[in-house]
Amino acid sequence: RTENVWSRPRVINSEIGMVGETYPVSLSYDGLELYLVHQFYSHSDVFVSRFEGGTWSKAEALGPNVNGRTSEDHASISRDGQTLYFTSDSRGGEGSFDIYVSRLDAKGEWGAASNLGSVVNTPFEEHTPFISSNDSILFFSSQGHATIGGLDIFYSELGENGEWKKPINLGYPVNTTG
Repeated sequence: RTENVWSRPRVINSEIGMVGETYPVSLSYDGLELYLVHQFYSHSDVFVSRFEGGTWSKAEALGPNVNGRTSEDHASISRDGQTLYFTSDSRGGEGSFDIYVSRLDAKGEWGAASNLGSVVNTPFEEHTPFISSNDSILFFSSQGHATIGGLDIFYSELGENGEWKKPINLGYPVNTTG
């Protein structure tokens, strides 16, 4: 985008080196890192591509603390680029898909992932986390909590104690029985 005009879109598959089912899930606030999910035969993983010199770099997997032998199907990066919220169906969670968080360490590697726990995650599925620009409101979709029907959109605020508060349903007309 230049001023108020969008440029013509261009295909970047060859730049990022991805073939097959790959979709963008998050863009860093400075617009220089594109987070993608690539669907393999049996699972999906989170990748990142960096905008350098006018092109996107080959996408790189985020590593074993984010990606496992499970499916990671969405991610959202914090404003400072140091915290990643993502969904995974790894074992030991609250439900079939849960929201996890990982932080970038001093070496530039993603640290061990932590499940956000039963306040946010339910025995059902949680998906599409999105962290607000001030890193204090987490939006996500859920089949659990008090849904109107199907996957509803909720938000949870980060308390002063560093714990997430009980999620609030955005309600109608954002959420419907459909």
